[in-house]
Amino acid sequence: MSGVNVGITEQTNFGSSFCKALKANKETIFISSDRFNIRSFMRSDNSNTYDTQEIMALSEDIYIGEKFKDSYYQSNLNIVWLLTVSGKLKAMTLNRTFGIRSFIDIELDGTVLFCCIVNQKLTALVQRGSKYTVVSVGNEFKGTVLTGADFTFMDQSINFDQVASTTVSGLTHLEGEEVDVIGDGILYEALTVSGGAVTLPIAAAKGVAGLRFQSYVQTFNLEAGGQFGTSQGEKKRINEVQVKFYRSYKGKLGSTLASVYPIKGKEFQFQANPSTIPLETLDIDEKVGNGPSFNNSVVVGQFQSLPSNILALVYKGVTYDE
Repeated sequence: MSGVNVGITEQTNFGSSFCKALKANKETIFISSDRFNIRSFMRSDNSNTYDTQEIMALSEDIYIGEKFKDSYYQSNLNIVWLLTVSGKLKAMTLNRTFGIRSFIDIELDGTVLFCCIVNQKLTALVQRGSKYTVVSVGNEFKGTVLTGADFTFMDQSINFDQVASTTVSGLTHLEGEEVDVIGDGILYEALTVSGGAVTLPIAAAKGVAGLRFQSYVQTFNLEAGGQFGTSQGEKKRINEVQVKFYRSYKGKLGSTLASVYPIKGKEFQFQANPSTIPLETLDIDEKVGNGPSFNNSVVVGQFQSLPSNILALVYKGVTYDE
């Protein structure tokens, strides 16, 4: 078969004891454990035929010889979870309308032995040394928090693990610089290093300290959406964007780097004085550029010393080609 097919009435060269059919909303995902291939089929009730989309090339490039042991579908996030024979967990987002096939490795600090979907969340049995732990890989990662040295999103940073103290030392290489510190799950920003140390407002035992850096992505100009042929050279406006976040804490978004603003998605937890920094995995819908200008690209990123992992951006807009 070729990559993309429309109007299929018979399929004979794909499917065996090594192939699992996974129901995903209105389409069926066939996952081959022996050939590392993935194929999606969607039935058309009008013509009693099937249409396919090409995701085989992506799967072959990403999985690099990893055979699949099992697969699961989480409908509320539209994610296919893939468990390999070596106990690694991978996720693939599905969106037939926009043709999105995003892959990501899920790090659970151990070997994944078994998974199941419980209350729209993936639950995994993970072996860590001689111990076995049940981990909920859910929609919002409730209970998963940023705590000190577990995550490092700073430059020239040091990790500290000490008796709780308001002093963090070992920063002589950053003398006179302003650094950020995450201490016991609380972020402190713009602390000046003096005598190789900084002073925290609250004593902390474990954390990380270093220079802040800003990380962001700016998309290429949109070249799609024409109703009467090519969209090149036509005016376009992106009105709204959906951002798929993985284990992230807020961030900023805008039509240009100079116009970014804090993401206001209510799904992100908010605490005025957080004792921990919650990390969320979710989709956020945000309006882009309410002014008269034509927005043809999107900037989204993290401008604090915190994680912001973006799986995909989905545009909603219009092309003025009439």
